[in-house]
Amino acid sequence: MSTQRFVVKHAPEDDIGKDRIRIHYRRRLQAKRFSIMRVKSSKHSAVLCVLGLEGLEEDVQMDVDLRNAFGVQPNDKIDLEISTVGWIDKVKWYLFATDPAVHVPAWIGAWSFVLGLVGLFLSAAPLLFGK
Repeated sequence: MSTQRFVVKHAPEDDIGKDRIRIHYRRRLQAKRFSIMRVKSSKHSAVLCVLGLEGLEEDVQMDVDLRNAFGVQPNDKIDLEISTVGWIDKVKWYLFATDPAVHVPAWIGAWSFVLGLVGLFLSAAPLLFGK
C-alpha cells in the first residue's frame, strides 16, 4: 500500500458511469481484473472496480465522473494509493454501484438471501419453540 504517481487518461466509452478505473497490472498490487479496491488521493477516496490497462504503466484511465471527483483533467499527474478492501466494502460496492447492471442483481441477491434466512427461521421455529 504505497502511493504511486500516474498520468490521467480518458477511459474507454464502455467504462463511463460504471465506477471503474483502469490501472496496469504491475501497479495495482497484482490484483486480478475486476478486483474491487480502494483508490485514494489527497482530495478523494473511492472504492472502485479495477481493470487492466494495456497502455503505459504510468497511465491511469478514469471516466469524466472519476476525474471530477478526484479533481483532475486528462494528462494531469496524480498520486494514488491503491489498497485491497474487505468483503464488507466489496458487498457495499456491488449494492451501491452506479451501473444498474451491477446493483440491480446485487439487490436481488441480497433480498433473496434475507428471504432465505426468514424461510429457514420459519421452518425451524416449530422445532425450536414447540408447537
